[in-house]
Amino acid sequence: MAAKKTADMRVFEAQRIKGAVRTDFILSAEIIVITLGTVAGVALGMQVAGIVKIDDLGLYLSRREGLSKSIGRAGVTESAIREESGESVDSRDNEG
Repeated sequence: MAAKKTADMRVFEAQRIKGAVRTDFILSAEIIVITLGTVAGVALGMQVAGIVKIDDLGLYLSRREGLSKSIGRAGVTESAIREESGESVDSRDNEG
């Protein structure tokens, strides 16, 4: 019976973690949308620079442990989605 209780707790914990990661991703996306809306009147170059910095922060966080890693992965993923859709252009893509 103790083994079943332990297994149930592991499933419960995995579900909670999955929910937390999903929530972090949604919050990261909302922050990016709000930020881009705030800087809508700023020159395109500054907007792109801001997106690059957000991406850099996401990459930095994704290399850490725990919740920071989840948030960082969400930020990097969101940035990659924007780049694929053509919403932003990162000057680093032209290097190399």
